[in-house]
Amino acid sequence: MDMDFGLLLWGLLASVVLTGGVTAWRTIGTARARKKILAVPESALADAAEGAVVVVRGRAASADGETVSGQVTKRKALWSRLTVRGETHGTGMMTWRNLGQEVAAKDFFIEDTKGTRARVLVTAAGADVAVQEPHVVFFGEEQVISPEMRELLLARDDLKEVVGPKQEALCALRIFEETIASGDDVYVLGQVSKKDGQVVLGPSSMGLIVALRDIRDLARSGALWESRPSG
Repeated sequence: MDMDFGLLLWGLLASVVLTGGVTAWRTIGTARARKKILAVPESALADAAEGAVVVVRGRAASADGETVSGQVTKRKALWSRLTVRGETHGTGMMTWRNLGQEVAAKDFFIEDTKGTRARVLVTAAGADVAVQEPHVVFFGEEQVISPEMRELLLARDDLKEVVGPKQEALCALRIFEETIASGDDVYVLGQVSKKDGQVVLGPSSMGLIVALRDIRDLARSGALWESRPSG
């Protein structure tokens, strides 16, 4: 067997084994996370003891009257995530991957079905937001971008290199905007505490998870880990 061919073959085998190992590890981790999430009870805030980890269902509301603005749609929101994906060269193929992501957020209230409110610390470290069916605000297979999209890309250091010398996109782009606004129905998985006489939902050992659908249903189907643009 030719030495170069042998080395190439061993390299491919090692890549397959490594990829399989990483996939298996992720699968095990997802299964463990799913089991923990499914064990968390849904609770009204008034019935939740301090320190308890619960799922609360309710409606989002501004905590201080402040909002953030959607990067593209300009929708007034309590939380917004912009994701820019590009079709770039992968291992022997073209693949979609994240080129940049930006989150803007304000801590907000959730008002549960019994009318009790808690502040959701969505700006805290460990907070994760899963929005089903993110709004596609731009899809450019032909690499033609509008002046507004070009301005958005050029304003970010991690994205301005996507714009070419003729003001064109250097790869096909998909731009997603996800938002949670005041009045949206939300589910929050977090740990209950009290601060300055106010009920607070913050990160637990599983983090703080906010979603527009039942978090346990999303975990059961696996969609919790597939519900945001990723590459």
